[in-house]
Amino acid sequence: MYEITPYDNSSGHSQMLQNLIMKLMSLSQNQQEIKTNKQLQGGIMKGIGFCSGSDSGKYAGVYSRTPGLNPHQIETDNDQWTKLHQYEEFVYSRISHFFKLASNENQSLMEATRLPNFS
Repeated sequence: MYEITPYDNSSGHSQMLQNLIMKLMSLSQNQQEIKTNKQLQGGIMKGIGFCSGSDSGKYAGVYSRTPGLNPHQIETDNDQWTKLHQYEEFVYSRISHFFKLASNENQSLMEATRLPNFS
């Protein structure tokens, strides 16, 4: 499923997405590397906010930063985490948009093929 639209930044979606990506990249600088991914072809993968762990076959996790950060780095990181919530509505609106699009396409397909659809 894809949607082709002419580039139009009047809605601000492109700028908001750019800001979100920059914020996540900035947050990743203070996060630990994920080394358990054997499929990683190259580069570094960092877990933003969640570090998994296990003990006696039970799994859990904690929010973890790279050890050894100075107080200024911790304060800056905390500030960035606080500001991250402003993107929740944007992400929700984009997911909702594509969900509605997929749902409409699914309904049209079900009607055209006369397959039962229980959604």
